[in-house]
Amino acid sequence: MATEKKFKVCLVSISLAKGGLERSCAMLSQMLEAKGHEVHLVILNDEVDYPFSGKMLNLGKLKTEKDSIVKRLLRFRKFRNYLKKEKFDVIIDHRPK
Repeated sequence: MATEKKFKVCLVSISLAKGGLERSCAMLSQMLEAKGHEVHLVILNDEVDYPFSGKMLNLGKLKTEKDSIVKRLLRFRKFRNYLKKEKFDVIIDHRPK
């Protein structure tokens, strides 16, 4: 019997609060981890209402009341560096386009 390949998965969402899409992202993290995959979540706003599984990069914690373009670029850079460092097999983006 062949062994199932385990993936390193990154789920990206605006937050994990208030909506159906956010709830499905949190549930997907739990299902993927239950299957043995390594799950990472990246959220853009510091809002977490739903239980999730895996590691989280909360970019919302880096926001301040006076959010300048420089601070936005720094958050983007942190996100980009995180993606490069972790070398994910799959990235699933739940943000609206």
